[in-house]
This record gives sequence, C-alpha cells and structure tokens, in this order.
Amino acid sequence: QDDYQLSGKVLGRGYSGEVQMATQRGQQGQRVAVKVLRVDHIAASKLEQLKCEVENFLRMDHPHITRLYDVYESKDSLALVMECMEGGELFDRVSEQKRFSEEDASNALWQMLLALNYIHTH
Repeated sequence: QDDYQLSGKVLGRGYSGEVQMATQRGQQGQRVAVKVLRVDHIAASKLEQLKCEVENFLRMDHPHITRLYDVYESKDSLALVMECMEGGELFDRVSEQKRFSEEDASNALWQMLLALNYIHTH
C-alpha cells in the first residue's frame, strides 16, 4: 500500500467494509477510492468466489462501470483500489429532488443497460 495515501475521508460504508478516498503517490495526486474488505471470517470457498469476481472486475473497461485499478491482498483483508466516482448515489439524487424527469430517468436507465449488456457479453 505504499502506492496510495489514504486521506481518512470515508466515501461510504457497506456490509462488507468502508470506502475511503486516497491519492496515488507520484501521480499528481490522482484521487482513487479504496474499499477494504475483511476476509478473515469468510469460508475458503466463498473467498475463492470473491477472488474470481475481482479478477472479472479487473478486466472490465466500460465508461459506465467503475474501473478497478489495483488489488492488494493480506491474510485478513482485500483492498480494492478503484476509480473515484464523486457524483453521489442515484438513489440519494432522486430522493433529494423528489422528482426525476422522464428524460433523466431514461438516460440513467440507458446507461445502466449499456453497462449490464457489456458485463453479460464479456
């Protein structure tokens, strides 16, 4: 993890861990998101499945899919270094606006369908 400096800013929390903002050392402060997953309590078969999913994620290259740059593994955790997406959650955006225009909804759905199609064909 000498390649990245964690900022301490938490971008989000989920069931499997939290996501923190970080900067890549030597890259003009390029911001990335680092998700640390605790794996010391996961069964070996589930861990292998997770590793396969991560390998698939590393191969994804699509404008509507967050890019996974690096993976660091230790005996008790996996750190996923991803493209930093700072636009917020779609759900939060819709909740704040109370309305979502038909045009905005169709555009969001179209982008999701393009990403889903890419995933299913690769």
